[in-house]
Amino acid sequence: MTYFDNLSSGNPTGSDLEKSMCIGVVEVDRIHAELAGLIERLDEVPQALTSSESVASLLWELRQVLTAEFDTEEQLMRSSEMTLEQIDDHVLEHNMLLTLVIDASIGSLSHDPMTARQLYQSIRNHVLEHTMKHDSDLGQ
Repeated sequence: MTYFDNLSSGNPTGSDLEKSMCIGVVEVDRIHAELAGLIERLDEVPQALTSSESVASLLWELRQVLTAEFDTEEQLMRSSEMTLEQIDDHVLEHNMLLTLVIDASIGSLSHDPMTARQLYQSIRNHVLEHTMKHDSDLGQ
């Protein structure tokens, strides 16, 4: 049985990060699972610098997945009973997360790039905080 099969049955078996990001909305949880996998891949090469080809490639993939996630969530929000203020706050958080990844990509060209471990910790913490603070509203 795959993670997505378990997700549909309400019994996710993915990593701790995947489980922490599960909000009970299958289409969002699928993207969250993909996002969690990419974030965890950063921790597979902890000493690699953001300027390395492998980390730069992961950052590009992260941007693509985050954009898809945000499009999906924002579409759900517009059709929900969320207030405009809640939607604005959520979208602002989306922009901040995307900026974090873009800044890491740009920073990789600087003289002081981050390690993949530093980036992993930063993105993981921001994504988990975002999921708990904002995405959980989508699952209600």
